Amino acid sequence: MLSGGKQSLNVLLKLILLGGVIILVAPGVLASSLIPSGFALSDNYYTVTGGPELKALIVGDNEYERGDEITLMLDIYNTGKVIEFESEKTPTTAEELALAQIEKAYESGVTTSIGVVATLKNPNGAPVDIKSATSSIGSIRSGEVSSAPAEFDLKIDDNAPAGTYTLLLNLSYDYQKNVQISGDMVKIAGQDVIVDEEEHFWYDTVYTEIPISIEVKEQPFFEVVNVSGELVPGKKSLVYVTFKNTGELTAWEATARITMVDPFSSTDDQAFLGDIKPGETAVGVFNVKVDDAATAKNYAIDSEIKYKDDGGEVTISDVVKVPVTVVAKEKMSMLGIGIGIVLIGFMFVGTVIMVRKRRMREKLDKGL
Repeated sequence: MLSGGKQSLNVLLKLILLGGVIILVAPGVLASSLIPSGFALSDNYYTVTGGPELKALIVGDNEYERGDEITLMLDIYNTGKVIEFESEKTPTTAEELALAQIEKAYESGVTTSIGVVATLKNPNGAPVDIKSATSSIGSIRSGEVSSAPAEFDLKIDDNAPAGTYTLLLNLSYDYQKNVQISGDMVKIAGQDVIVDEEEHFWYDTVYTEIPISIEVKEQPFFEVVNVSGELVPGKKSLVYVTFKNTGELTAWEATARITMVDPFSSTDDQAFLGDIKPGETAVGVFNVKVDDAATAKNYAIDSEIKYKDDGGEVTISDVVKVPVTVVAKEKMSMLGIGIGIVLIGFMFVGTVIMVRKRRMREKLDKGL
Protein backbone atom coordinates (compact mmCIF):
# COMPACT_ATOMS: atom_id res chain seq x y z
CA MET A 1 0.00 0.00 0.00
CA LEU A 2 1.29 3.52 -0.82
CA SER A 3 2.07 5.10 2.54
CA GLY A 4 4.48 7.15 4.55
CA GLY A 5 4.53 4.63 7.46
CA LYS A 6 2.54 3.55 10.47
CA GLN A 7 1.46 7.10 11.31
CA SER A 8 -0.16 7.44 7.87
CA LEU A 9 -1.82 4.07 8.34
CA ASN A 10 -3.29 5.18 11.66
CA VAL A 11 -4.73 8.31 10.05
CA LEU A 12 -6.10 6.14 7.28
CA LEU A 13 -7.80 3.83 9.78
CA LYS A 14 -9.39 6.75 11.61
CA LEU A 15 -10.80 8.15 8.39
CA ILE A 16 -12.15 4.75 7.42
CA LEU A 17 -13.84 4.42 10.81
CA LEU A 18 -15.48 7.77 10.18
CA GLY A 19 -16.79 6.46 6.87
CA GLY A 20 -14.59 8.75 4.80
CA VAL A 21 -13.22 8.39 1.28
CA ILE A 22 -9.46 8.85 1.12
CA ILE A 23 -8.01 11.27 -1.44
CA LEU A 24 -4.26 11.06 -1.98
CA VAL A 25 -2.75 14.12 -3.66
CA ALA A 26 0.79 14.37 -5.03
CA PRO A 27 2.33 16.64 -7.69
CA GLY A 28 0.66 15.72 -10.96
CA VAL A 29 -1.18 12.75 -9.44
CA LEU A 30 -4.68 12.38 -8.02
CA ALA A 31 -5.83 9.04 -6.61
CA SER A 32 -9.01 8.08 -4.79
CA SER A 33 -9.64 4.93 -2.82
CA LEU A 34 -12.21 3.14 -0.73
CA ILE A 35 -11.39 -0.09 1.09
CA PRO A 36 -12.97 -2.90 -0.94
CA SER A 37 -15.32 -5.48 0.50
CA GLY A 38 -13.52 -8.51 1.94
CA PHE A 39 -10.30 -6.63 2.65
CA ALA A 40 -9.23 -6.82 6.33
CA LEU A 41 -6.54 -4.35 7.38
CA SER A 42 -6.09 -6.31 10.60
CA ASP A 43 -4.72 -9.21 8.53
CA ASN A 44 -2.39 -6.98 6.48
CA TYR A 45 1.28 -7.82 7.04
CA TYR A 46 3.00 -5.25 4.82
CA THR A 47 2.67 -1.65 3.68
CA VAL A 48 4.51 -0.99 0.42
CA THR A 49 6.05 2.33 -0.52
CA GLY A 50 6.27 2.69 -4.30
CA GLY A 51 4.06 2.34 -7.34
CA PRO A 52 3.88 2.90 -11.10
CA GLU A 53 5.72 5.86 -12.61
CA LEU A 54 4.69 6.60 -16.19
CA LYS A 55 6.65 8.67 -18.68
CA ALA A 56 6.03 9.47 -22.34
CA LEU A 57 8.40 9.86 -25.27
CA ILE A 58 7.55 11.00 -28.81
CA VAL A 59 8.30 8.38 -31.44
CA GLY A 60 10.36 10.07 -34.17
CA ASP A 61 10.80 13.80 -34.74
CA ASN A 62 8.81 16.41 -32.86
CA GLU A 63 9.32 19.16 -35.48
CA TYR A 64 6.51 19.92 -37.92
CA GLU A 65 5.60 22.48 -40.56
CA ARG A 66 2.61 24.76 -40.75
CA GLY A 67 -0.41 22.95 -42.17
CA ASP A 68 0.96 19.46 -41.45
CA GLU A 69 -1.56 16.72 -40.70
CA ILE A 70 0.24 14.19 -38.53
CA THR A 71 -0.22 11.18 -36.27
CA LEU A 72 1.61 11.92 -33.03
CA MET A 73 2.87 8.65 -31.55
CA LEU A 74 3.93 8.39 -27.91
CA ASP A 75 5.66 5.46 -26.25
CA ILE A 76 4.55 5.14 -22.61
CA TYR A 77 7.21 3.86 -20.20
CA ASN A 78 6.71 2.53 -16.68
CA THR A 79 9.72 3.20 -14.46
CA GLY A 80 7.90 2.42 -11.21
CA LYS A 81 9.62 0.56 -8.39
CA VAL A 82 9.07 -0.76 -4.89
CA ILE A 83 10.90 1.55 -2.51
CA GLU A 84 10.23 -0.19 0.81
CA PHE A 85 8.34 -3.02 2.47
CA GLU A 86 7.22 -1.94 5.93
CA SER A 87 5.87 -4.51 8.33
CA GLU A 88 2.44 -3.68 9.76
CA LYS A 89 1.88 -6.96 11.57
CA THR A 90 4.49 -9.37 12.83
CA PRO A 91 3.65 -13.01 12.10
CA THR A 92 3.81 -15.15 15.25
CA THR A 93 2.80 -18.59 13.98
CA ALA A 94 3.92 -20.78 11.14
CA GLU A 95 0.59 -20.13 9.38
CA GLU A 96 0.94 -16.35 9.69
CA LEU A 97 4.54 -16.53 8.50
CA ALA A 98 3.47 -18.47 5.40
CA LEU A 99 0.64 -16.05 4.67
CA ALA A 100 3.00 -13.09 5.11
CA GLN A 101 5.46 -14.57 2.60
CA ILE A 102 2.68 -15.09 0.04
CA GLU A 103 1.46 -11.52 0.55
CA LYS A 104 4.97 -10.12 0.10
CA ALA A 105 5.32 -11.88 -3.24
CA TYR A 106 2.02 -10.38 -4.44
CA GLU A 107 2.90 -6.89 -3.14
CA SER A 108 5.53 -6.45 -5.87
CA GLY A 109 2.61 -6.03 -8.30
CA VAL A 110 2.14 -2.52 -6.90
CA THR A 111 4.33 -1.17 -9.72
CA THR A 112 2.13 -2.36 -12.60
CA SER A 113 -0.16 0.22 -14.23
CA ILE A 114 -3.40 -1.46 -15.27
CA GLY A 115 -5.70 -0.35 -18.12
CA VAL A 116 -3.85 2.83 -19.06
CA VAL A 117 -5.97 5.36 -20.99
CA ALA A 118 -4.21 8.36 -22.56
CA THR A 119 -5.96 11.63 -23.39
CA LEU A 120 -4.23 14.50 -25.20
CA LYS A 121 -5.34 18.06 -24.40
CA ASN A 122 -4.46 21.56 -25.53
CA PRO A 123 -4.96 23.71 -22.41
CA ASN A 124 -2.63 26.54 -23.48
CA GLY A 125 -4.21 27.30 -26.85
CA ALA A 126 -1.37 26.00 -29.03
CA PRO A 127 -2.06 26.38 -32.80
CA VAL A 128 -2.91 22.70 -33.04
CA ASP A 129 -6.21 20.95 -33.71
CA ILE A 130 -6.42 17.58 -31.92
CA LYS A 131 -8.56 15.36 -34.16
CA SER A 132 -8.47 12.20 -31.98
CA ALA A 133 -7.93 12.83 -28.29
CA THR A 134 -8.08 9.42 -26.57
CA SER A 135 -6.01 6.26 -26.92
CA SER A 136 -6.21 3.01 -24.90
CA ILE A 137 -2.81 1.57 -24.00
CA GLY A 138 -3.51 -1.48 -21.82
CA SER A 139 -1.35 -2.51 -18.86
CA ILE A 140 2.36 -1.77 -18.47
CA ARG A 141 4.65 -3.58 -16.03
CA SER A 142 7.54 -1.82 -14.37
CA GLY A 143 10.58 -1.60 -16.64
CA GLU A 144 8.49 -2.08 -19.78
CA VAL A 145 7.09 0.13 -22.54
CA SER A 146 3.54 0.08 -23.91
CA SER A 147 2.99 -2.72 -26.41
CA ALA A 148 1.91 -0.11 -28.97
CA PRO A 149 2.32 3.68 -28.97
CA ALA A 150 -0.51 5.98 -28.02
CA GLU A 151 -1.63 7.63 -31.27
CA PHE A 152 -3.26 11.03 -31.76
CA ASP A 153 -4.22 12.70 -35.05
CA LEU A 154 -3.22 16.38 -35.15
CA LYS A 155 -3.46 19.27 -37.60
CA ILE A 156 -0.96 22.13 -37.30
CA ASP A 157 -2.66 25.44 -38.10
CA ASP A 158 -1.87 26.84 -41.54
CA ASN A 159 -0.78 30.16 -40.01
CA ALA A 160 0.92 28.79 -36.89
CA PRO A 161 3.87 30.94 -35.78
CA ALA A 162 7.15 29.07 -35.46
CA GLY A 163 8.02 28.03 -31.93
CA THR A 164 7.72 25.38 -29.24
CA TYR A 165 4.27 24.48 -27.93
CA THR A 166 3.22 22.30 -25.01
CA LEU A 167 0.33 19.86 -25.09
CA LEU A 168 -0.80 17.92 -22.03
CA LEU A 169 -1.01 14.13 -21.91
CA ASN A 170 -3.46 12.94 -19.24
CA LEU A 171 -2.97 9.33 -18.15
CA SER A 172 -5.44 7.39 -16.04
CA TYR A 173 -4.82 3.87 -14.79
CA ASP A 174 -5.44 1.48 -11.91
CA TYR A 175 -2.76 -0.01 -9.75
CA GLN A 176 -2.67 -2.66 -7.01
CA LYS A 177 -2.70 -0.59 -3.85
CA ASN A 178 -2.57 -3.47 -1.39
CA VAL A 179 -2.94 -7.23 -1.07
CA GLN A 180 -4.27 -9.31 1.81
CA ILE A 181 -4.04 -13.13 1.88
CA SER A 182 -6.16 -15.55 3.87
CA GLY A 183 -6.07 -19.33 4.16
CA ASP A 184 -5.58 -22.28 6.48
CA MET A 185 -2.45 -24.28 7.14
CA VAL A 186 -2.65 -28.07 7.08
CA LYS A 187 -0.10 -30.84 6.93
CA ILE A 188 0.11 -32.73 3.66
CA ALA A 189 2.65 -35.57 3.47
CA GLY A 190 4.29 -34.16 6.54
CA GLN A 191 4.60 -30.67 5.05
CA ASP A 192 2.82 -27.49 6.23
CA VAL A 193 0.73 -26.24 3.32
CA ILE A 194 -1.69 -23.30 2.98
CA VAL A 195 -5.05 -24.41 1.60
CA ASP A 196 -8.21 -22.52 0.71
CA GLU A 197 -5.98 -19.54 -0.14
CA GLU A 198 -7.83 -16.32 -1.03
CA GLU A 199 -6.27 -13.16 -2.37
CA HIS A 200 -7.99 -9.86 -1.65
CA PHE A 201 -6.76 -7.02 -3.84
CA TRP A 202 -7.24 -3.33 -3.19
CA TYR A 203 -7.03 -1.34 -6.44
CA ASP A 204 -6.85 2.40 -6.78
CA THR A 205 -7.18 4.79 -9.73
CA VAL A 206 -4.50 7.34 -10.51
CA TYR A 207 -4.56 10.39 -12.79
CA THR A 208 -1.30 11.97 -13.89
CA GLU A 209 -0.29 14.64 -16.40
CA ILE A 210 2.77 14.72 -18.65
CA PRO A 211 3.74 17.78 -20.77
CA ILE A 212 4.42 16.99 -24.43
CA SER A 213 6.45 19.53 -26.42
CA ILE A 214 6.19 19.92 -30.20
CA GLU A 215 7.88 22.44 -32.47
CA VAL A 216 6.65 24.34 -35.51
CA LYS A 217 9.64 24.89 -37.81
CA GLU A 218 10.95 28.25 -38.89
CA GLN A 219 10.49 28.65 -42.65
CA PRO A 220 9.46 31.17 -45.30
CA PHE A 221 5.71 31.73 -45.40
CA PHE A 222 3.81 33.69 -48.03
CA GLU A 223 0.71 35.84 -48.23
CA VAL A 224 -0.75 37.90 -51.06
CA VAL A 225 -0.99 41.51 -49.88
CA ASN A 226 -2.03 43.26 -53.11
CA VAL A 227 -3.41 42.47 -56.58
CA SER A 228 -3.83 44.98 -59.40
CA GLY A 229 -4.89 44.71 -63.04
CA GLU A 230 -8.32 44.69 -64.67
CA LEU A 231 -9.69 41.38 -65.93
CA VAL A 232 -12.35 41.67 -68.65
CA PRO A 233 -14.12 38.79 -70.42
CA GLY A 234 -12.61 38.10 -73.83
CA LYS A 235 -9.41 40.05 -73.15
CA LYS A 236 -5.81 39.49 -72.07
CA SER A 237 -4.60 41.52 -69.13
CA LEU A 238 -1.49 41.89 -67.00
CA VAL A 239 -2.07 40.99 -63.35
CA TYR A 240 0.37 42.30 -60.74
CA VAL A 241 0.51 40.17 -57.58
CA THR A 242 2.45 41.32 -54.50
CA PHE A 243 3.69 38.43 -52.34
CA LYS A 244 4.97 39.02 -48.79
CA ASN A 245 7.22 36.67 -46.83
CA THR A 246 5.61 36.59 -43.38
CA GLY A 247 7.77 33.68 -42.22
CA GLU A 248 11.02 33.61 -40.27
CA LEU A 249 13.56 32.63 -42.95
CA THR A 250 14.61 33.99 -46.36
CA ALA A 251 13.24 32.43 -49.53
CA TRP A 252 16.14 32.32 -51.99
CA GLU A 253 15.64 32.52 -55.79
CA ALA A 254 11.86 32.44 -55.43
CA THR A 255 9.59 31.90 -58.41
CA ALA A 256 5.79 32.23 -58.31
CA ARG A 257 3.52 30.07 -60.44
CA ILE A 258 -0.23 30.41 -60.87
CA THR A 259 -2.57 27.56 -61.77
CA MET A 260 -5.06 28.42 -64.48
CA VAL A 261 -8.58 26.95 -64.43
CA ASP A 262 -11.76 28.09 -66.20
CA PRO A 263 -12.48 30.85 -67.00
CA PHE A 264 -8.78 31.76 -67.04
CA SER A 265 -5.86 30.76 -69.24
CA SER A 266 -2.30 31.96 -69.66
CA THR A 267 0.78 31.51 -71.76
CA ASP A 268 2.84 33.19 -69.03
CA ASP A 269 1.98 31.63 -65.67
CA GLN A 270 5.35 32.03 -63.91
CA ALA A 271 7.14 35.06 -62.51
CA PHE A 272 10.62 35.31 -60.98
CA LEU A 273 10.53 37.03 -57.58
CA GLY A 274 14.16 36.77 -56.49
CA ASP A 275 15.32 36.58 -52.87
CA ILE A 276 12.61 37.52 -50.36
CA LYS A 277 13.71 38.12 -46.78
CA PRO A 278 11.29 37.93 -43.83
CA GLY A 279 8.94 40.92 -43.93
CA GLU A 280 9.83 41.82 -47.54
CA THR A 281 7.60 41.77 -50.62
CA ALA A 282 8.07 40.95 -54.30
CA VAL A 283 5.77 41.51 -57.29
CA GLY A 284 4.96 38.83 -59.83
CA VAL A 285 3.48 39.82 -63.22
CA PHE A 286 1.24 37.36 -65.05
CA ASN A 287 -0.46 37.54 -68.45
CA VAL A 288 -4.00 36.29 -67.94
CA LYS A 289 -6.73 35.80 -70.52
CA VAL A 290 -10.37 35.68 -69.44
CA ASP A 291 -12.86 33.54 -71.33
CA ASP A 292 -15.39 35.56 -73.30
CA ALA A 293 -18.31 33.92 -71.45
CA ALA A 294 -16.85 34.50 -67.97
CA THR A 295 -19.23 35.77 -65.30
CA ALA A 296 -18.32 39.08 -63.71
CA LYS A 297 -17.51 38.26 -60.05
CA ASN A 298 -14.68 37.60 -57.57
CA TYR A 299 -12.42 34.59 -58.10
CA ALA A 300 -9.42 33.02 -56.35
CA ILE A 301 -6.51 31.71 -58.39
CA ASP A 302 -4.14 29.16 -56.81
CA SER A 303 -0.45 30.03 -56.68
CA GLU A 304 2.70 28.39 -55.31
CA ILE A 305 6.15 29.71 -54.54
CA LYS A 306 9.18 27.61 -55.41
CA TYR A 307 12.32 28.64 -53.55
CA LYS A 308 15.57 27.44 -52.03
CA ASP A 309 15.89 27.24 -48.26
CA ASP A 310 18.99 28.13 -46.23
CA GLY A 311 20.43 24.71 -46.96
CA GLY A 312 19.96 25.10 -50.72
CA GLU A 313 17.13 22.58 -50.89
CA VAL A 314 14.36 23.39 -53.36
CA THR A 315 11.01 23.71 -51.60
CA ILE A 316 7.49 24.46 -52.83
CA SER A 317 5.17 26.41 -50.55
CA ASP A 318 1.61 25.56 -49.69
CA VAL A 319 -1.06 26.97 -52.00
CA VAL A 320 -1.44 30.74 -51.71
CA LYS A 321 -4.77 32.12 -52.94
CA VAL A 322 -4.68 35.11 -55.32
CA PRO A 323 -7.99 37.05 -55.21
CA VAL A 324 -8.99 38.56 -58.56
CA THR A 325 -12.12 40.23 -59.91
CA VAL A 326 -13.58 39.87 -63.39
CA VAL A 327 -15.48 43.02 -64.37
CA ALA A 328 -18.36 43.23 -66.85
CA LYS A 329 -17.71 44.32 -70.41
CA GLU A 330 -17.97 48.10 -70.73
CA LYS A 331 -21.22 49.31 -72.24
CA MET A 332 -21.23 52.18 -74.76
CA SER A 333 -21.91 55.54 -73.15
CA MET A 334 -24.74 57.84 -74.36
CA LEU A 335 -22.15 60.12 -75.94
CA GLY A 336 -20.66 57.20 -77.78
CA ILE A 337 -24.11 56.14 -78.98
CA GLY A 338 -24.82 59.71 -80.15
CA ILE A 339 -21.56 59.92 -82.04
CA GLY A 340 -22.29 56.58 -83.61
CA ILE A 341 -25.70 57.73 -84.79
CA VAL A 342 -24.21 60.95 -86.27
CA LEU A 343 -21.57 58.99 -88.11
CA ILE A 344 -24.15 56.60 -89.49
CA GLY A 345 -26.22 59.61 -90.56
CA PHE A 346 -23.28 61.19 -92.37
CA MET A 347 -22.58 57.91 -94.10
CA PHE A 348 -26.24 57.64 -95.20
CA VAL A 349 -26.34 61.21 -96.53
CA GLY A 350 -23.04 60.73 -98.33
CA THR A 351 -24.34 57.59 -99.94
CA VAL A 352 -27.52 59.32 -101.15
CA ILE A 353 -25.53 62.21 -102.65
CA MET A 354 -23.21 59.84 -104.45
CA VAL A 355 -26.16 57.88 -105.91
CA ARG A 356 -27.83 61.08 -107.15
CA LYS A 357 -24.62 62.38 -108.74
CA ARG A 358 -24.11 59.09 -110.52
CA ARG A 359 -27.68 59.14 -111.91
CA MET A 360 -27.31 62.75 -113.16
CA ARG A 361 -24.07 61.83 -114.83
CA GLU A 362 -25.78 58.88 -116.55
CA LYS A 363 -28.60 61.15 -117.83
CA LEU A 364 -26.15 63.69 -119.18
CA ASP A 365 -24.25 60.96 -120.96
CA LYS A 366 -27.46 59.72 -122.63
CA GLY A 367 -28.42 63.27 -123.72
CA LEU A 368 -25.13 63.68 -125.42
